[in-house]
Amino acid sequence: MERAELDHDGLRPTDLSARIGATDGNHAPCSPTREDPFRRNCSDRCRLVTNRLDRQYLDWAYASTISGKQEEYEALKTTLEMINRMQGDGVIGKYAIGGAVGATFYLEPSATVDVDIFAMLPKAGSSSLLSLAPIYEYLKAHGCDADGEHVVIGEWPVQFLPPSDALEREALAEATETEIEGVKTWVMTAEHLVAIAIRTGRPKDHARILQFLEQDAVDTEKLNRVLAGHGLIAKWQQFKKKYGADPND
Repeated sequence: MERAELDHDGLRPTDLSARIGATDGNHAPCSPTREDPFRRNCSDRCRLVTNRLDRQYLDWAYASTISGKQEEYEALKTTLEMINRMQGDGVIGKYAIGGAVGATFYLEPSATVDVDIFAMLPKAGSSSLLSLAPIYEYLKAHGCDADGEHVVIGEWPVQFLPPSDALEREALAEATETEIEGVKTWVMTAEHLVAIAIRTGRPKDHARILQFLEQDAVDTEKLNRVLAGHGLIAKWQQFKKKYGADPND
């Protein structure tokens, strides 16, 4: 399939940023009739954010929006089966999917190039330090290859991340159980995904937050509780002001 020509602002018509608010494959724009000025401006603001991303990221977004969730989930099934096997064998403890792949449980398909698995990890012997070594050794013994910080499991590069702070520990503890192609797994809640994105604050994180808001995929009351509980209200207000809303609305 040939790629569409870039439009006047440098984005392809099928780029993810142009699909904010779409509920099907027709790439419908977000509704201009929303009363909330923050939500009404989400699509335009997200286009500005995405314009600042590098071209490689846009290429990933283009490919992902074509493939759709179903193909992603079918490929992810094998990956999750191995991760569940690791958990059953005691190599990792409780885990949850976060990052861009976690967001696809709530949103239209997005740029997903790897899987972030937040997991409780074993300690190295009597040391208080967490160790990734047992994970790499286990997966290598099962035919998986390391690729930098990732391990390729099935078709997906996977990065295992121990929760680094109270927000991530809470996100892991409150993760939602679900299934992909009959395989049980856990995914962070939409509110925790947004809170982590607010804390991280990269352009692509901001683009994802705008998606959550425009697609009404987040409970704003719960989100505010999470943000308040982890000292992120100021960052949230800065984000809202930057992307077209009064922080006090």
